[in-house]
Amino acid sequence: MVARLGPGSPAPRNPDEVELLLRMVPKLAYFPELHALLPAPLPPGPLSPRAVAEGAEPQWLLRVVDALWALEQRASDHDDGGLRFLAVTLRHFLQEQRIDPAEHPLVVALFVRTAARRGELPDHPAHVARVLDGW
Repeated sequence: MVARLGPGSPAPRNPDEVELLLRMVPKLAYFPELHALLPAPLPPGPLSPRAVAEGAEPQWLLRVVDALWALEQRASDHDDGGLRFLAVTLRHFLQEQRIDPAEHPLVVALFVRTAARRGELPDHPAHVARVLDGW
C-alpha cells in the first residue's frame, strides 16, 4: 500500500493507491524543488479558476515542468516510487495530454500558496488540500 512519499516508497499498483498518491499533491507543493515557483503569477483579486487560467503564463508553466523533472530525478536517486509517479503524472498533464492550468492540481496548489503568502489564506498543506477538494 502506498501510504507515503520518501525513499523506498513503491509506485502505485492499483487505482486506490493512485488516488492516495494524488491526495499528496498539496504536500508536494511544499517540496524544495517548487519553492522557486512562488509566488505564482496570480493576478490581483481573489483566487479563482479564471485567475489561475489567466495567470499561468507559458514561461511559468515551463518552470513547473523543469521542477517536476528535478523531482523525478530526486525520486530516481532515492528509489521513491510514489514521488516518481507523481512527478511523471503531473508533468504528463502539462506537456503531453495538456489540461487547463486551472484544472491541474499542482498548478492550483501553487496558486493557493501564492494567495496564502498574500495573507488571503492559511499557508499549510491541509488548507491547500481543502481548497483543492472544493475546487
